[in-house]
Amino acid sequence: MKRDDDSDIIRELDRQVRARGYTFLHVMADERTGDMPLAYSVGLSQTGGYELLVAGAMSESELSMFIEGTAEWLADNELAPEDGMVLTGAFRQPVKLRALADPNRSVHLTFARRWAESRGKRGPARAFQILWSDPDGLFPGDEDYDQAIWSQPVLP
Repeated sequence: MKRDDDSDIIRELDRQVRARGYTFLHVMADERTGDMPLAYSVGLSQTGGYELLVAGAMSESELSMFIEGTAEWLADNELAPEDGMVLTGAFRQPVKLRALADPNRSVHLTFARRWAESRGKRGPARAFQILWSDPDGLFPGDEDYDQAIWSQPVLP
């Protein structure tokens, strides 16, 4: 969809954010590029100062569950996310937060940025990828992490 046609998407995101404080957007897998599906939050940056995203070989409902569960766990525990933070107890397995290098330039947060701009705000200053562990509690980048079973990209 061209940028000129984004107004309907921005209006719908705005409606959802007003209703619950944030929402999330799903991006389908791209077989041409090999990109896996992902989901990211929209609106958390205006209340918590960050956005969350998760990518990997999962269904839309599973991706959404990681965004919602992480956002709720951080809020319930009155914690601000930090790079390398490991959350235990939020899900059956630990998850780890990994800071994106430059959220305002990340192609993975396009509509979070456009939504903020539509409200006269800057896009997210901070964004964190949610990484889930394999059965041994290892994360992408750890030696012996089982990427074959727990396939997820580490985003720039």
